[in-house]
Amino acid sequence: MGASMKTNAMSLVLVVSGVCFPMSSVPAAGAASELGQPRSIQAAFGVASLAVERSTGSIAVCDGTSVTVLKGPGDATGRRLAVPGRHADVVAFARDRLLLAVDRDDELPGSFVVLDTAGHELRRWGPGDQVFPSLTTRVSVDGSALADMVEVNQESRSQLHLPGDYADGTFVLVSERLVDRVRRVVQLRLWEDTKGKRSTTTPQDMVGLGSGDFLVTVGNGSLLRVQSGAEGWSVQGQASGRCIIADVDPGSGQVLVVDGGGAVSSVALGTGERRWRWSGVDNVAEVERFLDQTGQQGGARKVVGEARTRMSRTGHNKAGTTDESAALRVAYGVETARALPNGKVLLASSLGVPYGGKAWLAVLDPQSGRLQGTELFDTLASRTPPGAVVRPTSGGSSWEEGLHVLPNGEVVLRASPTWIAVKLQ
Repeated sequence: MGASMKTNAMSLVLVVSGVCFPMSSVPAAGAASELGQPRSIQAAFGVASLAVERSTGSIAVCDGTSVTVLKGPGDATGRRLAVPGRHADVVAFARDRLLLAVDRDDELPGSFVVLDTAGHELRRWGPGDQVFPSLTTRVSVDGSALADMVEVNQESRSQLHLPGDYADGTFVLVSERLVDRVRRVVQLRLWEDTKGKRSTTTPQDMVGLGSGDFLVTVGNGSLLRVQSGAEGWSVQGQASGRCIIADVDPGSGQVLVVDGGGAVSSVALGTGERRWRWSGVDNVAEVERFLDQTGQQGGARKVVGEARTRMSRTGHNKAGTTDESAALRVAYGVETARALPNGKVLLASSLGVPYGGKAWLAVLDPQSGRLQGTELFDTLASRTPPGAVVRPTSGGSSWEEGLHVLPNGEVVLRASPTWIAVKLQ
C-alpha cells in the first residue's frame, strides 16, 4: 500500500472464461475452511486492471481505454466511463473516486487522473509535477484527498512554502482535498536521540487516511499516525528493515503492518494499540505443518538451506541481519496481509520463490495463531482447467494490485485471462 510506484500486476492465475467451477469443502488440520464457487468477473478480461472499493464491494475494471464500475462480481453490465487518455490502469478505488495511471497521454505522458464514478475528471497531473502531486501521490482511504510524503529540499521548500526550520533531508506529509484543493502540510518529526540529534530512521511507507491524516512506517519497524491539529500515536517496531502498511480496514478499525522480519501485526486505528503480532519465524513448526500439505515435504527447510548458501556466497543481505535470520524470513515470513470480515487474516508470500520454494496463500486465526485449512493456491489449482497456473512464479509479486477482499468475505484474485472472486468462509 502507500506511496509505491505503479507496477505490472502479479502473474497469478486462474483460467476462468465466464463460468463458475464448483469447489468442495476443504478438510483442515484442526479447523474447517470452505471455499465457495469461484466467480469470473465480467468485463475483466485480458490485461484489464482492477481495483476494489473496500466498504461497498464495488469493483472498477479498466481495459486501457475505459473503466467499468460494477456493483460486485455478479454484475454483468455496470457503468462504463471513458478514460481521458490512453493505455490506462486503475490504481485505486475509494468511495466514489477512481485513481487512474495513464501510461501514454497526448497531453501529459505518464500522468495520473482522478475521476468520480459519474465520469467527471477531478484532478490530473504528470511527470512535470515533481513535488506535489507527483508520481507517488495516491488517493486517501476515505476518497476525500490526495496524499503523499515529500522530502524537504530546495524545490519542495519553494513549492510548498515550508518554514525555514524544516531541515533538508527530513520529510513532510502533504494532503490536498479534491473538493476545493485546500492543502495541509504536516511535518514528520522522527526524533529519538536524547542528545537532540535527528533520528537516523527513515520513513518507509505512507497511507493517507483523509485530509491531514496519515499513517507512516519507519525503518526501525515503527508505525505512526500523524494528524494535522490533533494528537497522533506511535507503535514501537520489533524488527528493522522495510516495514509496509499491508492493509487498512476502517470497518474493523485496524491496520495490518508487515515488518522487516516478515511478521504481521494488527494495530487499532483509533488508539494505536497493538492487538497482536504473528511471526512465521517464531512459528516454524506451524508454517511447516501447513506448507507440507502442498506435497513438498520439507520444502521450507530446503528454502532455508538454499537461501543461507546464496546469501553467504553473495553477501547480499540487509544491514543488521545475519544470513540465518534472513534465510528464515525468506522461508517462513509473510509478504503481505489482508483483514477478512470474520476476524481472520489472509497471509501471502512469494519470498521463497527465487530460492526454489512456492508462493503461498493462507488464512490465519489470530486468536489461536493457527493457519487454517489447506494452502489456497494448491486448492484452487486442483479446480482449474489443465495448464492453468495458480500462483505467482516469481518473487516480489505485486500483491497490492492483485489481492483484494470484499465485504462479503470473497477474495478477488488477479487472473489470466480474467479475474475471479472466491469466498473463503
